[in-house]
Amino acid sequence: MKNILTFCPILLFVYSTLCGQIKTNIEFSYSDFNSVVSADIELFTPDGKSKIYTDTLKHFKLTKSDIITKEGEYTLSLKYDFKKTTDSLKYNFTINGIEQEVFIQIRLHQDFISKKVKQNLGYVSIEKINKGSDSIRLEPANLHRTGDQVLLKLTNNSKDTIYGEYLPGFFWGYISYKLETSEWSSLHGGKIDMNFNDVVPLAPDSTTLAYVGSFAEYKYFKTGLCKFQLLYSLSESNNHSYKYRSKSSNTVWWTKTEQFYRLEKEIEVKK
Repeated sequence: MKNILTFCPILLFVYSTLCGQIKTNIEFSYSDFNSVVSADIELFTPDGKSKIYTDTLKHFKLTKSDIITKEGEYTLSLKYDFKKTTDSLKYNFTINGIEQEVFIQIRLHQDFISKKVKQNLGYVSIEKINKGSDSIRLEPANLHRTGDQVLLKLTNNSKDTIYGEYLPGFFWGYISYKLETSEWSSLHGGKIDMNFNDVVPLAPDSTTLAYVGSFAEYKYFKTGLCKFQLLYSLSESNNHSYKYRSKSSNTVWWTKTEQFYRLEKEIEVKK
């Protein structure tokens, strides 16, 4: 899972393994309510319905492998109760069967809209990640010595113009390191600064640089085997920005569905 400085949401992480199983990791949290929130989360699948969560815990984790099992139409259903108010939302999305990962995020938050009035806010995000094109390559930009800045060349030999995960012309990635157990560490990225000047996306037959975050303690290489991961999209609209969906009597809802593509490059870093 990515390790960047963001708010902790309800998180369903779906990973399709080579044997066809889909592992789903569920993480639930809510914030800034002055009393407990009771939530019910269900996922309506092509095969029926799966109960995901029913509780009042502020933080909850669960791992399952039988929630998303095939391509088709899915509906995420959320209902929550806070004091004497109740609200709900249903959100549809499609699984094409070629996704490597799917992140389903739901965030419940309460904030002041005036000095004395609070508003319930709900955020729903579907983030689908496919394998990146073989025609788009990550390559070493230098010898990669310990202490050097994490820096790679990104070359686009495809027919598509590609966009950075957050800003069109900035390709910020994540890095992980091989552990003694032969497993990989968590992915580490930097705090994202969205105030950079506009830079054009990467057109076909072009090369630019990719690095870790806009500010990051992990921006310098450590000794050993590491893996650099980069997400890109084929549309400027995929930039983690929510779109206003609706306002009910108790909640303002914001939603988004995004499609990203992932590139990975393993690097041996010498002292």
